[in-house]
Amino acid sequence: MSEQEQIQIKKKKNEEKKIKSFFFIPIGRFNEKRSQRTEVSSAQKSSVKYFLEMHIDPYVAKLLKDISKVSTPYIVGGSVRDFLMGKDNYDYDIAVKDFDEVVKHLISLGYNVSTEAKSFRVVKVTFENGEVVDVAGFRTEEYDLVSRKPKVAPAQTIEQDLSRRDFTINAMAIRVDNISDDKLIGALIDPFDGLGDLERGIIRAVRSPVARIMEDPLRILRALRFAVKFRFKIDPELMDAIKSLHGELKRVSAERIREELEKMFLIDPAESLRLIYESDVWRTIMPF
Repeated sequence: MSEQEQIQIKKKKNEEKKIKSFFFIPIGRFNEKRSQRTEVSSAQKSSVKYFLEMHIDPYVAKLLKDISKVSTPYIVGGSVRDFLMGKDNYDYDIAVKDFDEVVKHLISLGYNVSTEAKSFRVVKVTFENGEVVDVAGFRTEEYDLVSRKPKVAPAQTIEQDLSRRDFTINAMAIRVDNISDDKLIGALIDPFDGLGDLERGIIRAVRSPVARIMEDPLRILRALRFAVKFRFKIDPELMDAIKSLHGELKRVSAERIREELEKMFLIDPAESLRLIYESDVWRTIMPF
């Protein structure tokens, strides 16, 4: 075994330790201590796995407090994944049900809100320190299987919003229940066992891998990139879908394909080449 391989194995073991040693509070025990209760739907109760504590930057804490006066905020997506993996630096993405009311409220409070993508139910909040936080409304997405631009509609629950996402490790949310100046306590919403896949080291599609790829073929390269980045394995059903549908990448612009490949090769060129070959993706993206 080469020195590089030994380093990568040690790195993966350290990441696994971070996940397993993370501070989780079982639901029953935490409910006895909660000073504030949040009403949840039966669907949410079935997808809540743990209550947890998350340290956050003060400017994000203030934003969450202001949002919570209008609608319950959720931390979503890659920020939850990276937090659970013990990473120190991660972007914050926030989702809310009452999107229009939240946007109006933030503007009335003087926040710097960019509404360019509001038709997609997303706004960007820029802070004086230059940091940017996305605030999005729960939404569903409908694709025509020709372009990669979905038709967006409001969703009623966080579970509906999470179900449109690509991979289980990106389909988790933290419902914000209590906020201090630099810390929040909330519930981990995990309807597709993303935490389990983090612990197992697996990249798995949310529900049907064929459907996820047909919606947006760029997810093929995202799956490979996440596998390279985290040293994870790709779920066999997802790999079968990639091998069958890599030709759909022709629907994706050359610029977006190049961006994903550059990100992947900057992490680990050898592993990137191996996955591109084993997945048959090279048959579509290579210029020969």
